[in-house]
Amino acid sequence: MIIWPISNLPIEPDDSLIIVTKRGDDLEPIRSAWLQRIPCEITFVEMESLSEGPASTVEATFGELDLELPMVVLNSDQYVNSTLTDYIEHLRNSSDQDFGSIVTMFATGTKWSYIGRNIDGGIERVVEKQQISSEATVGIYGWTRAQLFVDSLESMKRADFRINNEFYVAPTFNYLIDKGIKIVTFDVGSVGQSVHGLGTPEDFSKFLTSEVFRSSLTSIKRSFLPQNVNT
Repeated sequence: MIIWPISNLPIEPDDSLIIVTKRGDDLEPIRSAWLQRIPCEITFVEMESLSEGPASTVEATFGELDLELPMVVLNSDQYVNSTLTDYIEHLRNSSDQDFGSIVTMFATGTKWSYIGRNIDGGIERVVEKQQISSEATVGIYGWTRAQLFVDSLESMKRADFRINNEFYVAPTFNYLIDKGIKIVTFDVGSVGQSVHGLGTPEDFSKFLTSEVFRSSLTSIKRSFLPQNVNT
């Protein structure tokens, strides 16, 4: 749940990778076992206890961020069988314009967050756990400046806007919409074909038997395992 999501990112040496864990998980050893070939700085942030939701988990990284640089947030429970290079490069190369960016997929059901558009195709709202369209979010979000997310989360917390008593990342985009800041989307296909869940035993078992898992495993090992390890 760390290696597979990270493998979706076109990481460069000047990037910073922040991995949020719970104190006691003792995940530092994976740095030498799996992460030594990642070309950028890696920081582990340990939380003392469970957060108040995914957005609050991201809040734990604020002390490590340059708020004027682009930021991308990934959930740890999905793998995208599609390149995200264009998505990341759009954020890297758009320093002259503030915007938020959401990776989307075709999906149904109430386990996802969804994009709502107006009659002109513009994004007018982002909702959590409520199907208002078939354009669901994958769990990968970006901002041209980290400050945009910081401000949005502060606004959401002041309003105490929670879903199932938690603060989620997707609804923070509504505060950007209210300010007239553009939101763009990057479609990667459909759940079960291009996007694969890793977050429940059922989803994970299904992924392990998929052709995507078999075809991707070799490249994952090549990218992450130390060169002197054969497995």
